[in-house]
Amino acid sequence: MKGARLLLCVDGSSVSMEAARVAVELASDLGAEVRAIYVVEDHAVARALEATVGGTGTAERLDQAGHSVLGHVQELGRTHGVAVGTVLRGGDPLEEILDEIRSWDPQLIVIGRTGRRGPASPLLGSLAAHVLEFAERPVLVTPAGDRGSASRD
Repeated sequence: MKGARLLLCVDGSSVSMEAARVAVELASDLGAEVRAIYVVEDHAVARALEATVGGTGTAERLDQAGHSVLGHVQELGRTHGVAVGTVLRGGDPLEEILDEIRSWDPQLIVIGRTGRRGPASPLLGSLAAHVLEFAERPVLVTPAGDRGSASRD
């Protein structure tokens, strides 16, 4: 798979950062390229918060959070000798991820089982489920939690 492309979907949750670790280690082993995407949900939420609570800059802080997460993923890549490209988009996460899949054409998509809004359970999160349903590429869904603590049958 040398030269393969892995699209990593992150949102800053611990589950997505575990997905980042898996993607970077896999890319290192395979000589693959990684691109990480972080989607800031529509700024309408930020505007509503500003109107309700007052103040400004919520949208900018959301963008900064995305840049921070992507920077962390790039640093993780550097520690494993993998260059990680990054994309920060705004809008609906599923639509933006699918658009990135169509435009960049990765061989594999890596996503955590649940995200920031997902339940603290082994259930598949709605975004991961939708990516599995609509992406026309293989999807690797990484589990949550401590790798060493889960019992295996």
